[in-house]
Amino acid sequence: MEPKLESFIERVNVPKEDKFIEFFSSSARNKRIEKQKEAERLYFEAYTEFQNAINELINVQKEMNHSVNQFRRTYEGAIPPFVERYFRTVIENSKYPDGMSKHFDIQYLSDTKSLVVDFDLPHPYTLPNVIEYKFVHARKEITSKTMKKKEFEEYYEDVIYQITIRNVYECLSADYANTVELIVFNGWIHGVDTSTGQDFHSCIISLQATKDEFLSLNLEKVVPKDCFRNLKGLNAGALYQLAPVRPILELDRDDKRFVESKEILAGINSIPNLAAMPWEDF
Repeated sequence: MEPKLESFIERVNVPKEDKFIEFFSSSARNKRIEKQKEAERLYFEAYTEFQNAINELINVQKEMNHSVNQFRRTYEGAIPPFVERYFRTVIENSKYPDGMSKHFDIQYLSDTKSLVVDFDLPHPYTLPNVIEYKFVHARKEITSKTMKKKEFEEYYEDVIYQITIRNVYECLSADYANTVELIVFNGWIHGVDTSTGQDFHSCIISLQATKDEFLSLNLEKVVPKDCFRNLKGLNAGALYQLAPVRPILELDRDDKRFVESKEILAGINSIPNLAAMPWEDF
């Protein structure tokens, strides 16, 4: 807040000017003048400090504006590191329920204007399955009711399909500079193979869509699973089984060759058939 001289006059307790008294008492006049000068000195120091702070803020704001404008120009110019940084910011700013962390990586292929998003999906064990809490007065304890197995499996699948569709939508709708013509979303899972005890990190869902194709959808009315299938997304049967699939386009910093798979997928009618297909044929 900008300092005011009046506040320092009050703080120093400068006497009010009384011409009658000061006419007969020079000491009273000198005391008032001395107090007035002290108040003005303190005010000047505070005002100078205030102005310096304002100037510093202005300079910081100018630097920030310059940085933002520079970042905007590099994103609009489709320079890969800055396009990736832009979409990373988009996903980072997306709000998810408490307890769900977001781990992902992004690659932009400027030659094909393609964006690849590798996103770590929640494991079934991490999703809440309680649908009701009840206080039992006789035992003075709270009991919980959980979803039935099939209920939870359907719930888990719906969550994964929603996350997939949501990520694609948020990235494409934020791309005001039209740097992306095609997006690939790969959903990955961290888990433990109970048959071997070994950790795994597998892709269980992969979706490819063009910007025009996806943004023409009416997402307010679609069923996420049906939408995913309509876009020829890949998954190996029921998602809760965590069966791996090969990503439509793998995120690889050393190899930017784009795998054209849309035409292959267009001729396949059922997702289970994809799961049964040998890797070589795929």
